[in-house]
Amino acid sequence: MRVSAGSLTQDDIPSAPRSASVFLYSLDDLAEFDRDIRAASRTVPYIGVSVKLPNESSKPLKIAFATLDEIYLLSLTGRRGSASHSRILQNLFTNAVILAGFEMAYTALLLCRALECDVAGFDLSTISVKVRDNSLTRPGALLYAKDVNVTSKRVDAHWEKLDDGGEPNIGLRAWYSAIAADLVGGSIGSASSLLRTSRLSESAKNLFTDLVSRCQLLDAMKPLVKVNDFTQANWDSKAGRMVIDNERFKTRVRRSETTSIEFQTTTGSVYHGTATGAEGRRTWVQGPTVVGDVKTIRVIGREEATNAEQARYRFLQHALEGSLNDLFDSFFIKAIWDPDVDHTILRERLPDSCRPSESPWPSLTSLNMSQFEVAAAMLSEVESSKLVVAHGPPGTGKTRTIGSATRVWSYLRQPVWIIAQSNVGVKNIAETLFKGDVGFRLVVSKEFYVEWHEDIYEEIKDNIIRSDEIPDDDSLQSIFDTTVVLCTMSTLSNPKLKEYIFEFMHLFHKFEKYLLKVCFFGDPKQLPPYGAEEAGLETIFDVKHLKKSAYFLNTQYRMPVLLGSFISTEVYNGKLCSEHNVKDAACILFVDVGKGEEQKTGNSYKVWSHRTWKKSIPSSDSRTSIVTVERSSLSSLPTTLRGPLS
Repeated sequence: MRVSAGSLTQDDIPSAPRSASVFLYSLDDLAEFDRDIRAASRTVPYIGVSVKLPNESSKPLKIAFATLDEIYLLSLTGRRGSASHSRILQNLFTNAVILAGFEMAYTALLLCRALECDVAGFDLSTISVKVRDNSLTRPGALLYAKDVNVTSKRVDAHWEKLDDGGEPNIGLRAWYSAIAADLVGGSIGSASSLLRTSRLSESAKNLFTDLVSRCQLLDAMKPLVKVNDFTQANWDSKAGRMVIDNERFKTRVRRSETTSIEFQTTTGSVYHGTATGAEGRRTWVQGPTVVGDVKTIRVIGREEATNAEQARYRFLQHALEGSLNDLFDSFFIKAIWDPDVDHTILRERLPDSCRPSESPWPSLTSLNMSQFEVAAAMLSEVESSKLVVAHGPPGTGKTRTIGSATRVWSYLRQPVWIIAQSNVGVKNIAETLFKGDVGFRLVVSKEFYVEWHEDIYEEIKDNIIRSDEIPDDDSLQSIFDTTVVLCTMSTLSNPKLKEYIFEFMHLFHKFEKYLLKVCFFGDPKQLPPYGAEEAGLETIFDVKHLKKSAYFLNTQYRMPVLLGSFISTEVYNGKLCSEHNVKDAACILFVDVGKGEEQKTGNSYKVWSHRTWKKSIPSSDSRTSIVTVERSSLSSLPTTLRGPLS
């Protein structure tokens, strides 16, 4: 039996009802829920919807539906799984009710997974409110576009529950979605733009619902309040705005229409503004005049989606609109995400007689055997070697192997794109190519490059193309005057490049007609990104059916033998070999940084300990490995590694 739970009130949208009654249902109340939702759908063309994910599960715990004055909260508790339940839900959401929500592609797939039935809905995020703007529209921006009395920042703050730091209210989100759909009216779209999970094959549906659930859990963990490090923040009376000189790239204030910049002065006064522009280390903030010295600066709210995030979302949107071909027609999507395929053919074995020294390509002759195996697979034209997965710890020659194979591809004039998650990762490979006299172009984000990291690109600056220099027309070929191009994952998702484990899928589809071979390099033993473990996200190296065909770079040259052997035993199951001219345990010194602090050194930051070292180490002594460790952790190390502690 449904339960009345009072009401919600709002004063963000003057043209909408000020309150909405709230009703609660469990799965035991499906018949009553079905009756009420059907009755509601006869009064409005669209039902607003939002979902809530629990912290440690990929299935929504609660789902909210709303009209202009009523909110229906369905809790996925109680008995489920009966045929009658399935029929009620299938008939309700397939035939009777049209939903509307923000980021509806994600919501539709989450609902499909939770309710075990197909759903259909319109996506409010894809209604553009600006000319030539293809970015996803935030709730505040859409509501302001339809009602100028709306304060968009206030709507978004309540949407994210920024006022008290609590969890987002899915009832309010569904309600605001219903209001937005009503205000948009006829511009919401046609039947052809309706997102339907029924347009997906069962294999694609199962894949997408699982991946979206995990990605949404990860997204929910992102902090919505960030502290900015700045050197100075002053009021520019001539321009009528605050000017921030950012100290660190990682915490810089970015231009954003969806976040609020909070200034707190030494006297305790608080001011808010909007970051309207950024260039190099400076950010300009429009807002009230800040009186007094600024003590802290915080960025509050969720920033706009990155290029990669938007490309991923558009990919799902097009799939639910039915405008994509069968995803599993792509060799690479099928090879990675279809566990039923026989993947033993993906690794090509070299004959025992094949050795690096006998290679016809000079760039391969100096490789060790494990590196040579990978390079040979990269260069192979055999159909079964179209996908190459190689992993190895730091110092095993991943960059060197990539550079050696790329040198051959460059000589043969075969186009190759080298992609890494970070700008620094791409830069390291570019330097290897430069030293090997390989022609290339490196696409770098203007935001990352100008005034922040120009110094690290000094050696290869003539090979750089800034992202803002990429033309909007078809003259890409004049910019990319080489067969070798390097960039980050986000840059490759740039819409300007339209002809040229989930985060890769949209790229495989986008570039399907150009791709002949895909090679992955990395180290699955490194620390995962924040929240990845909690969300259960996999890397390419975690895909079970690909592990059998993956290559392992088995020799490290960076660490002294003792450290390398320890890591081999404890992390790599004894499979990692070490080649280094330092083999004595005396090379290891432990430094207690339990009371250390971060201080700026040049263009970077280091952790300095207040403790005095008991042993002096010449800065030029390359035979000493310094391991930073908390004193309490030292006892857990094997005795062979317990060097002196300073």
